[in-house]
Amino acid sequence: MTDESGETVGGAQPPAGTPSSRALGAMESAVRRVRASSAASTDAPTPPDPYRPPVPPPVRGRSTLAQRWSARSDRLLIAAIVVAAVVLVGLVAALVASLSGGGTRVAAPPATTAVPGHGGRHPVRSSPGGSASTTSSTTSTTLAATPGGPPVIDSLSPSAGAAGQSITITGANFLSSDGQIVAAFNGQTTSTSCPAQTTCTVTVPPSNGASSAQVTVTTAAGASNAVPFTYSS
Repeated sequence: MTDESGETVGGAQPPAGTPSSRALGAMESAVRRVRASSAASTDAPTPPDPYRPPVPPPVRGRSTLAQRWSARSDRLLIAAIVVAAVVLVGLVAALVASLSGGGTRVAAPPATTAVPGHGGRHPVRSSPGGSASTTSSTTSTTLAATPGGPPVIDSLSPSAGAAGQSITITGANFLSSDGQIVAAFNGQTTSTSCPAQTTCTVTVPPSNGASSAQVTVTTAAGASNAVPFTYSS
């Protein structure tokens, strides 16, 4: 039996060199501490190498983003090529149209027809349909005036009316060497004023029961052609 100090009480002494129980307990505690220290040092992470640069973490999704950008760039390039082609075709078409005579067309002047009368020719004033123009208020003729020849009546405006009304006679050669220019309705002379060689203003005389009258203009060179005037009732 041993006491607290490890010495045998009331018995034989242990052989020399045998460690006491206290020493054995201390040794066992030291072994445990060494084992615990070794296990902790084994589990600890290895410190990084200061001479090796850190490896960046991998970036996820970069390849997908690059592919999307590349596809979008391709679509924009294709759209730009198509627009440029359309614009080029339009320019070529406009150029071809301009070269092929697509400009403003100039209308040809109306045709004239010469009819002999009073020693001269008078152009027919053609309407868009090609015939001489005759309206309800104007009477036209187809005779031409000869310079220095007798007067020629082109039209009366209006070509119908009542006595006392003023009408305009349009024509040519309304000029007389003796200054005398006289208009007549069925031979009945009337007040005449000719401010120009192409225009005379006359006053319609009484009808004397006639429904119409042949209007003429006479100068020193002779009498004009006759143009009908209708009296209104």
